[in-house]
Amino acid sequence: LNYDQKEHCMRFRRILTRVMISIMLLIGLIYSVHAQEDANVYLPFVARPGEIYFPVVVRSVPPTPTPTPTPTPPPSLNVREEVFIPAGPFQMGCDQNNPTEPCRPDERPLHTVNLNAYYIDKYEVTTARYKACADAGICRLPRTRTSETRPFYYGNPIYADYPVLHVSWSDAGRFCAWEGKRLPTEAEWEKAARGSSDTRKYPWGDGPLNCALGNFDVVVGGARVPCIGDTARVGLYPGGASPYGVMDMAAMCGNG
Repeated sequence: LNYDQKEHCMRFRRILTRVMISIMLLIGLIYSVHAQEDANVYLPFVARPGEIYFPVVVRSVPPTPTPTPTPTPPPSLNVREEVFIPAGPFQMGCDQNNPTEPCRPDERPLHTVNLNAYYIDKYEVTTARYKACADAGICRLPRTRTSETRPFYYGNPIYADYPVLHVSWSDAGRFCAWEGKRLPTEAEWEKAARGSSDTRKYPWGDGPLNCALGNFDVVVGGARVPCIGDTARVGLYPGGASPYGVMDMAAMCGNG
């Protein structure tokens, strides 16, 4: 080859090398973009004279998940909360015209009773509330510290918000006086449980017993089956509340 032909070949090789470099850089750029989309982490390529560095994709890191908000826990149960029962009449006793309710002789006749307004505790007296009275030397200890299935019930902090057991009528009255209250009359209790608009059998209405409404013994296949077989925390069954919102008035201590 003469000088012109050699010069032409060298120029062609330089052009071809530049084209190849451009193509490789373009491929590297495309690769790095896709790598970034797929893995979210990448090191960009570096080009130096006479050297080609392709992108280096590091170990794929899964995207940080959006944290799920932690539900705000419900406020602590105010076991001393009271419910206002307005003055006025209600129907007391058993309604013989209610097909869901067989009436005992001592529940008849159905009659109208007028009551003044009053407040009643929303929840049953808990073991912790009663223990405070006993610790103060006012109330006597329950007859036993056990429950149906729990050998250590009264005084056990696990059951602080569970209803107190094995307390006599006089002990209950002593506790109420210590809190500046009194026991409700039969009529006051029944109005708080039934309301004043109808003659329902249960606080929630005339629907049958079930374990979503209270802590009962329910009939399954002709046999009585306990929902829990022991006490449950007060306020556990909002679906069984009375029309005024008083809780646990049908059954709470494991009986129907």
